Amino acid sequence: MIKFLKYWLPVVLWAGFIFYVSSLPSADIPGIFTYQDALFHIFEYAFLALLLSRALKNYQSSLFNKSRRILLVILTCLIYAISDEIHQNFIPGRESSLADVIFDGLGIVLGSVIYR
Repeated sequence: MIKFLKYWLPVVLWAGFIFYVSSLPSADIPGIFTYQDALFHIFEYAFLALLLSRALKNYQSSLFNKSRRILLVILTCLIYAISDEIHQNFIPGRESSLADVIFDGLGIVLGSVIYR
């Protein structure tokens, strides 16, 4: 149980943080600098990919070789990113964006490569 919490709790908490931030109405998100939206998308999904890679490697290492783990991380995170964009359609002032999914995907690949 401790091993499960050590590796999977950070993944769940970070995914919850992404969901929370996506639930904020657009009026509640301050504009700090140019292109912050793209950079935040890349960062939040790169970190999610890092955490998920870590969890899969250390918790179920015997089930996945490196390439399968990377593919699973990319697919899982990408599905989460797409569902997050759909979720944003229901938030006042927010909308889905293919560009956001592309930035999320860039972050996912970046996080997977960094972890490897």
